[in-house]
Amino acid sequence: MMARWALALVLPMTLLAACAPKVGAPEGAPAPVAAEPARPRPVPPEHVAALIGVGPEAVEAALGAPVLRRAEGTAEVWLYATAEGCRLDVVLFPEKSGLRVAHASTRTPVRMTETSCLRAIADRPA
Repeated sequence: MMARWALALVLPMTLLAACAPKVGAPEGAPAPVAAEPARPRPVPPEHVAALIGVGPEAVEAALGAPVLRRAEGTAEVWLYATAEGCRLDVVLFPEKSGLRVAHASTRTPVRMTETSCLRAIADRPA
């Protein structure tokens, strides 16, 4: 008797399962694309003096893009800023090998060190 009940339940379920639509990607659908790996976070210098003499590529690699770039004669002035009030001015002058940092200085809130200011600049959202 128990075998008949089991057969009576299993047989209709099997038939219904055969009628179910196929699950999966539709035909012609593009293959899933792997997510781009996260970019490593920049490593800022501990002091602005480390920026003197480096090129613009090295500055951007360490701190990201400036919020403002302006030309002053043959020089370029870059400004970095954070919401916390940290500011960094970078002045690049042309040399034989290209633009190089000739001056860099920070302006920080009272309780922020130069090192923490540079970290905050590097940690800004892109």
